[in-house]
Amino acid sequence: KETLPREGIAQAVEERLISIQASLYAQALAHQQEHTYAITHYQEAAGYGFRGFFEADWCESEQCADQLKAETGMTVRCLPFAQGGETRGCLVCGRPSSLKIVVARAY
Repeated sequence: KETLPREGIAQAVEERLISIQASLYAQALAHQQEHTYAITHYQEAAGYGFRGFFEADWCESEQCADQLKAETGMTVRCLPFAQGGETRGCLVCGRPSSLKIVVARAY
């Protein structure tokens, strides 16, 4: 709780809200980074209890996506904007991959 003079209250509230937003964003980003793991095969996610986000390569096959969901409960959550770099093969079938993805379970 804080007492503020009426004069300048709008500026003080705006600054406080910006500070709160920055703090919440930093906490969320740190949590995301601490719970995101790079994997080359979907069974590696079991070592993390299937908890968190998993970055991997994908061949874009619907069959692989269906198998991933059936065996682990994980689905594709997003396609990162940054798609460059070396690919290691699809996380399900091992075939050459063309996309980097993030997979996770929905709760």
